[in-house]
Amino acid sequence: MRVSGWLALALVACAEPAAPDAGALDAGAADATVVDAARVDAGSALPTCDVMGALAPDRMMFPARDSGAYAPPDAAAMDALGRLLRASASGDGAAIDAAAADAGYRVCVGEGPQAGLTLFEPLALDEGRARVVVRPAGAPVILEAPHPRFDTTTLEQSIDLFEALGARALIASGTHRCAGTTPSGCDGTTSACGAPAPYRDSDPAHQIVSMFHAAHVALSEIFSDAVVVSVHGFGQDGASVSDGTTADVDADAPSARLAAALAARVADVTSCNDGAGVPVDVRLCGTTNTQGRHLNGSPDACLEPGSTTRGRFIHLEQSRAVRDDRESVIAAFRDALL
Repeated sequence: MRVSGWLALALVACAEPAAPDAGALDAGAADATVVDAARVDAGSALPTCDVMGALAPDRMMFPARDSGAYAPPDAAAMDALGRLLRASASGDGAAIDAAAADAGYRVCVGEGPQAGLTLFEPLALDEGRARVVVRPAGAPVILEAPHPRFDTTTLEQSIDLFEALGARALIASGTHRCAGTTPSGCDGTTSACGAPAPYRDSDPAHQIVSMFHAAHVALSEIFSDAVVVSVHGFGQDGASVSDGTTADVDADAPSARLAAALAARVADVTSCNDGAGVPVDVRLCGTTNTQGRHLNGSPDACLEPGSTTRGRFIHLEQSRAVRDDRESVIAAFRDALL
């Protein structure tokens, strides 16, 4: 049987001796991190690296709150990241090479316990660009952590879920949601960064001009069978689950299944959607979440809600106690989505 794209490259990486150490994954060593198209076309492995280590806090180098150090990417870079993810899925070596250079990203694969994983990491580690990890043969779940430094432990929780579920992909924001000082231009307001104000351009859950959103769009199209879960934390009790809308849902909808599975394990679980089999409470429902709007068919995810629920998006808000109960949350995800 012939395998192609990510999976073929990852299998080759597992079968061959490890490539020379990528060092400390030096962000300045672009010549060591851009894929050699000739090697890929010949069936050789991508460079190997510590895939999950790229998500370590000391490596993420988040632009800090209120620093003004975050600047949204331009359209060309966002387009290039989408091309990079699509080229990697198809195994097009020449296209990977060109798109990686245009996006300012490096591509490498894991080995040993991380075999089968592909990392997409920005060459400039301090600009707030998203990191992406893909497991092409994984379960049809994409995990998204848009607020890793504001919603405490949500990145760590997303990593645990990614590994425990064998999920298809993980997208992690590389910036504090309050790092920027310019409004995102998308609708809605928040008091997350102080007094109630429009969402900032550094908040990828409320912004479409970001590498985070570009990766979301590409991966949700590449893996069209996958459910996308936006992982959040809040200061209320229990958990609030929605599909990014406040519409009624069928009990078999992914968001309804997750709400019911969580409610069987932790207290105070509510849904923004009637029909989920848990109490209805419209609290932080993700209706302005741009990734949810995209999946729910909005013609302009920045300014318009989705036209209807599509059943592929889950917005999950959790208290700190729920976030810390990893065993119960992982079990609920397994019951609901696998």
